[in-house]
Amino acid sequence: WKMEPFFSLLSVFLCVLFSQLAQRGLSAFAALFSFAEDERRLRQDIAILRKKAEQLNHPSTFTESAKIEREANRKEKELKQLANKREMSRILFIVTSLRTVIKFTVPVVLVYSWWSTPLIYLPEWTLFPLGLLFTRPTGVSDTVGIIGWLVVCSGVCSRLIGFLWPGGA
Repeated sequence: WKMEPFFSLLSVFLCVLFSQLAQRGLSAFAALFSFAEDERRLRQDIAILRKKAEQLNHPSTFTESAKIEREANRKEKELKQLANKREMSRILFIVTSLRTVIKFTVPVVLVYSWWSTPLIYLPEWTLFPLGLLFTRPTGVSDTVGIIGWLVVCSGVCSRLIGFLWPGGA
């Protein structure tokens, strides 16, 4: 029993696993910097509070108006803090770009590296219904090529990560 096919299969599997883990982690990190919905909500709340305070700005309801005005001022400070955090959007852009690069370059590099090399030789009966699909792009019968193995690894890794990291990005 040769160890070379095992290492080639394992190396491709680990590349796909780490790629998907990096994508999941970067997605979770990017979600931390998503402030657009909070800003919109705060702007609406401030507008509503200002309108209420304006309507109540009479001598008989001055204290109520002042209380609402202080609430609006507090929400404006919160909005300014959120705007400062939004300046970190450059980081968000870099993280999103990095995630996209990982998502597309890892499979391309793996396919390019292993294009004409069969990853493992298996008996014909083990690949029976899908044998021709797994041999691509090598064309050598009774083998598993890189494209078939990437499909298998992607499915297994996404399910494994979904099981280990439920409800993630």
